[in-house]
Amino acid sequence: MKLLWGVRWAPVLDVHSGFPFSLVDARQFFVGPRNQGGRYPVFASFDSQVWKDFKIKFRGKKRTVRIGVKVFNIFDHFNPRDVQQNIDAADALGFYNSRGRIFRGKFSIEY
Repeated sequence: MKLLWGVRWAPVLDVHSGFPFSLVDARQFFVGPRNQGGRYPVFASFDSQVWKDFKIKFRGKKRTVRIGVKVFNIFDHFNPRDVQQNIDAADALGFYNSRGRIFRGKFSIEY
């Protein structure tokens, strides 16, 4: 979407069901059917990007320089990437390794 002064904004809402996973025992053998051990929690992330394009002269030609900021998982929703699928572990079926809010700078030159 175009905002004031040539600034652009791109919001993205990503929501989907969690991926299935399999259960294993202490020897890493499957327990039950594959991909039937459970599912990760629902994944939900609201991401946004804001940028502005500038025109510059570079080696006698006009080029577009894009400067901006990206923010992933703005609302810091718990989106785990790992599960303890070993049923013999003390913390069996615990979900871990969620990425929190992530900020990234953006700089690009278009030819």
